[in-house]
Amino acid sequence: LVEEALDTRPEIRAARLQVASAERTLRATIGGELGELRGNVSWDTDDNPFRAPSDQMTFLLTLDVPVFTGGARTARIRRARHQLESTMIVVRDLEANVRTEVAQSYRSAVEAYRDIAVARSAVGRQEESVRIQQEKFRNGRATSREVLDSVALLRNARFELVNATYSYNVALRELVRARGLDPRKDPFAEVRPGAPAAEGTLEGELEQAILRQDPALGVA
Repeated sequence: LVEEALDTRPEIRAARLQVASAERTLRATIGGELGELRGNVSWDTDDNPFRAPSDQMTFLLTLDVPVFTGGARTARIRRARHQLESTMIVVRDLEANVRTEVAQSYRSAVEAYRDIAVARSAVGRQEESVRIQQEKFRNGRATSREVLDSVALLRNARFELVNATYSYNVALRELVRARGLDPRKDPFAEVRPGAPAAEGTLEGELEQAILRQDPALGVA
C-alpha cells in the first residue's frame, strides 16, 4: 500500500518531477560552464581539368571555454546544486509523511473492521437469545417482558453494527485517499456487511490482517 501511494499521490509525483528538472538544470549548468564543443564537416571536390579528380573531407572542431567569468560560474553551479538538494529534501519529507499517513489509515481501518466483526458477533448472539426467549414464552417459561427486553437488546446490537459499518466506511475511504486514489471510484471502498471479503481486494487484505492478529474474529 505504501509503495502504491508513493507512486500515485500527485504531490509526490509533482515533487519528483521537480527533482528531475533540477537535475537537468544542474547538468546543463555544469556542461555550459565547462565549455562548448562544436564540430563542422565539409566535403570538397577538385574539378580542375588539369589535375586528377580528387575529393577532400575537412573536420573542424571548435572548443569555447569561458575563462574570465569571475565568481559567476561557481555561483551558478552552486545555485543549481542547492536547488536540486532542496527539491530532494522536499521529496523525502513528502514520502515520510505519506508513509506515516498510510500506516495510520491502515491501522484505523483494521480497527474499524475488527469492530464490525465484534458487532456482527454480538448481533448473532442476541438473535439466538431472542429465539430462546420466544421459545420459552411459547412454553410458558418466560414472560412477555423478558421477550421484549431481548428484542430491545437485539435492536441495540444491530444499531452498533450499523455504527461500526459506518465508521469502517469512513476509515476505509481515508485509507483509499491516502493511497492516492479517489474513494468515489474505488470499487472496494465500501464494506458489504455479511459478505465474505473478496480475495485480492483491499477489504480482503484487511480481513487477513485482522485474522493474523486475532483468529477468533474471523468472519464467515
